[in-house]
Amino acid sequence: MKPELDSAELIAQLEEAQDVAGLGSWHWDVRADVVTWSRKLYEIYGLDPESFGASYAAYLERVHPDDRERVDRIVRTALETRQDMAFEERIVRPDGQVRWLRSVGRVRLGPDGEVAGMTGTCLDITGEKQRAIALEELEAYAYTVSHDLKQPLRAVDGFARALAEEYGDRLDDTAREYLDRIAAAVEKMSGMIDGLLALSRVARGARTSEPVDLAALARRAAADLRAADPRRDVRFDIAESLPVAGDPRLLAILVDNLLGNAWKFTAGRAPAVIEVGRTGDGALFVRDNGAGFDPTAAADPFEPFARLHSSSEFAGTGVGLATVKRIVDRHGGRVWIESAPGAGTTVYFTLP
Repeated sequence: MKPELDSAELIAQLEEAQDVAGLGSWHWDVRADVVTWSRKLYEIYGLDPESFGASYAAYLERVHPDDRERVDRIVRTALETRQDMAFEERIVRPDGQVRWLRSVGRVRLGPDGEVAGMTGTCLDITGEKQRAIALEELEAYAYTVSHDLKQPLRAVDGFARALAEEYGDRLDDTAREYLDRIAAAVEKMSGMIDGLLALSRVARGARTSEPVDLAALARRAAADLRAADPRRDVRFDIAESLPVAGDPRLLAILVDNLLGNAWKFTAGRAPAVIEVGRTGDGALFVRDNGAGFDPTAAADPFEPFARLHSSSEFAGTGVGLATVKRIVDRHGGRVWIESAPGAGTTVYFTLP
């Protein structure tokens, strides 16, 4: 029989666990209006028991002024409805430092069936929030820069075209070759900028979640690809139904990119075969019998502008798979690739 731990040992273990998790706990005796914090929560707030009033009003004083009314409303609603609460809040420490917390709480009832108190935890998510804000700022900057680059690029393209049209008959073969190179470079750069803009749009904005049939999206994308190049001999094997939950706009972009890649890299195959389905363990996939690549020799295919083949073999900007990964990440899923040279490629992904 295992020896039981005494209360002091249990408290010590609980405090150690809270230290490791960056998690503080609290209890509010609503009737007496007494708030009790764990040692870790005092540390998170930068306070000591002597400087904290140990009341609900004293707690609200530490909440950021811009969040105070919202937080108080959430707490009051939880007390009235006797429902659990969960929210994010900012607090202001005595030194003026602002910290982000993810707080949860549960209403406790007394023997008389009335509300007696609340118990909950606070997790310090400041680092997580700072990284998210930095990423949003970086993506906004990338969007702005990419958008601004369009105008000078259009000017270069316009002057090159004017030069070819107005002075083409006076140019020798070398000069005309230079103009062709300028046009090709402008087209390539324009494609890269469009890719960056598309990547930024995917990462920004709110994400919805609703029922989506990926099979229906795949059939629509396949029809578009066939209409764009009806000479291709491509067989699509698409599952009858692939229900998922996610953002319809983002998932349509994901399917378009995956099928577009499969269509591109099966050029020269007769017949080309593109499959869309779900594995036995629930992962979704897009499989083709195209060129494939050696994963051990290639750069990370999910990095923006990563090239798995030379531009002379297959055209493209190298942002398609980066866009796919960003969309899967936004849905909390995972994406990976299996491929071999000459044996095709399968892109697997999950959407929890």
